[in-house]
This record gives sequence, structure tokens and C-alpha cells, in this order.
Amino acid sequence: MMKNKNQRTPDIMSDLMQENRTINKDNNMTIEHVSNNISSKQESNKEINTVINKTINDSREKTTFNLRMPILSQLDETWITLRRKKFKQNQKVTKTQLVELALEMAFEDLKENGELSKFYRKLNSVE
Repeated sequence: MMKNKNQRTPDIMSDLMQENRTINKDNNMTIEHVSNNISSKQESNKEINTVINKTINDSREKTTFNLRMPILSQLDETWITLRRKKFKQNQKVTKTQLVELALEMAFEDLKENGELSKFYRKLNSVE
């Protein structure tokens, strides 16, 4: 069957994204206007924003840092020790968790205590 060159190709993405859409016999699309409850749309938008923020906050990016061997050894020893411990719901401890938690604690200490923080004082004494 030969397609008419003037015939419009259906816009599938728009069909999926819009709530109410009808197709006439001649394949021209017409949008039906429906009054929607604004508050329900706002709630829906809040849920979408929450999901997006959670996704952004939970997203990971692989990165590389050069660490001194004693620090790497301490990380390995701590990881092995903690893997032997019992945690809630049989949670497995990862090295990524250890590094993230250590950084979060250091940043929190610096934010709360500034130059009096253990993090700042240790950083200031490093040669």
C-alpha cells in the first residue's frame, strides 16, 4: 500500500505525554480539553520533583583519588572488620559507604565548628 506524501506521521510521544487525545478519520489529531483539578496536578508535580531529587541524590559517579598506602590499609581493615559485624536487615558494608560516611562526618564537623573542627585542625597541620 502506497502512503500519501501529504499524510502526517502520528506523533507517538505526544500521544503518550498528553492525557486526552483523539484521532479523526483523516488522521488529524485533535486535543480534547478537559478541566483538571489544579491541586491534583500540583501534588503530581511534587511527587515527580521528589522522585527527581531522590534520583539525583542517590546517583553515583565513579571517581578516582590517590590515597596513601596506610590509609588504604586502614580502609581495608575497617571494611573487613565491619563486614563481620551484624547490621540491621543483614546490610552489607561497602568501602564506598565507609568513604562517603567519613566524608559526610568531616564536612558536617567543618560546617558546624569551622576552624575549631577536628577536620580543619588536622588539615591545617598537614605538611
